[in-house]
Amino acid sequence: GVGKYQPIAVDTSGNVYFGGGMDIHWWIEPVSTAIVPWTDGGGWDACVVKFETSIEIDIDIKPGSDTNSINLCSNGTVPIAILGSETFDVYSVNTETLRFSEASVKVVGKKDPRSLCSYDDVNQDIFHDLVCHFLTADIAGTDGQSSTATVNGELFNGTSIEGTDSITIVKDICY
Repeated sequence: GVGKYQPIAVDTSGNVYFGGGMDIHWWIEPVSTAIVPWTDGGGWDACVVKFETSIEIDIDIKPGSDTNSINLCSNGTVPIAILGSETFDVYSVNTETLRFSEASVKVVGKKDPRSLCSYDDVNQDIFHDLVCHFLTADIAGTDGQSSTATVNGELFNGTSIEGTDSITIVKDICY
């Protein structure tokens, strides 16, 4: 045997908790560290594990651009659209939790700081999209390397969201 588990709870973020036991040590993703630590005391050990859930979202870095070139030395922002759909409402996104690489959403206004985000239908599919501007100077990257970048954050109900798109870093050494 390996383990015997039953789902015992679901939290407000959609994470599922399982209770049960195991007779050998095993590990799979996306299980976070066991809440009841593994003791390997011989025979069966009781264990509670948490499966973390995350919603995969569609994003478009620099909407309308194909190469998504980013100059890390610019003092500007990079617009990123979180695409809404029949099954995903962008108004449920907590913009204060959004991160692009290590960058957070630019905040405008000193008296009433608001995230620099707006709602628009950038891909013309009749569903509203959320467009947020991230500070270029805070983005981590490698010069000239084509790769993917991830936006993650949370919905207002605490559910994790994550989306990826391709980018090309055109300059990362600033003088």
